[in-house]
Amino acid sequence: MGFIQLVDDSKIPYQLKFTVEQNALLGYSILDPFGLDETRSTIVGSVKGVDFLINEIDIMSSRSTVLESEFCLLQMNLQLIVENKIRYLKG
Repeated sequence: MGFIQLVDDSKIPYQLKFTVEQNALLGYSILDPFGLDETRSTIVGSVKGVDFLINEIDIMSSRSTVLESEFCLLQMNLQLIVENKIRYLKG
């Protein structure tokens, strides 16, 4: 769980839920969980060492009033960071 930071420095709550098998990643993302615009998207990707390449490929469900054709699907290149026994993805 974390945030997506936009160019205007505003932040939107964001979650990734996934499993990794043989370096292949599969799961879903949740934008604005529990909010008025909660949106779930299918994610796929790969893991190589500490690098996570993740792509949203479609919208599973949304409470947003924005048309689905106006949504942006994210492509992420994240790194696994370990600090003081805390693990998180950043990118």
